[in-house]
Amino acid sequence: MLIYLYQVKKELLTGVIERITMGTFQQKYIKEAEPLQSSEHDLWTAVLSKAAHDAIYSSDWREAKKAISWFKSNRKDFKEVCQLANRDPAYVYRHMLDPIAKREAHMKM
Repeated sequence: MLIYLYQVKKELLTGVIERITMGTFQQKYIKEAEPLQSSEHDLWTAVLSKAAHDAIYSSDWREAKKAISWFKSNRKDFKEVCQLANRDPAYVYRHMLDPIAKREAHMKM
């Protein structure tokens, strides 16, 4: 990193900025092209996990019903959260149906 900063400073002083501009562009492009795997990815994974936990295990039935409704609706916001968590919305939807059906049967008792 220090070597790179030294090269940038040297090139700025000598007026050779073509390589800096291209290097900066490449760094930005590579960073933007990378899939979401940082704390933002972790956040959306936690949101999805919390919703699943609420739907299946929450002792607060009102929250459980909200979470169940959210999963079963398969709306745009559900799909967006899945995508931000790098999960396939169709896969999540299919795999949540059975546990949700069992929870709903338990709630009717």
